[in-house]
Amino acid sequence: MEFNEQRKGMLRPGMMADVAVMSHDLEAMEPATLDQPRAALTLCGGRVTWEA
Repeated sequence: MEFNEQRKGMLRPGMMADVAVMSHDLEAMEPATLDQPRAALTLCGGRVTWEA
């Protein structure tokens, strides 16, 4: 346990986050097309680590 709830665990300003933003809405896609989405942006520890 880290006991770091004051900096992690929520998506809001000032919080650290690990997030992948996808190029498509995965929930709206047909199963046969799920190979099409790509990562548009990744955040690790609250920092942009990759951007399309």
